[in-house]
Amino acid sequence: KEVLADVMTKLKAMFPTITTPDRIIITRWASEENVRGTYSFKKVGRDSFSDDGEQLRMPVKNVWFAGEATSSSWYGTVNGACASGQRAAKGMLEVLSVSAATPD
Repeated sequence: KEVLADVMTKLKAMFPTITTPDRIIITRWASEENVRGTYSFKKVGRDSFSDDGEQLRMPVKNVWFAGEATSSSWYGTVNGACASGQRAAKGMLEVLSVSAATPD
């Protein structure tokens, strides 16, 4: 409740008409046992890092992947995560548009 109240105070300052969400999810990456606050980084001496990201960006059937590790140039950053989400969304919209235009 405390986190939600703090976030809503800041959001209402930017967007006065915003409503409080009916549910929220708060992640604790630093204590999540499978992640421990990790992010991707280019290891010194590893030449195939960009190939790894390229593979992570590839959709598998109807599943698209996004996140900073899939970013081609902004890996390890929030900018990379945001850009990768937009990229994945565009890919989904393209498929949905083709599906909607194709009769059954």
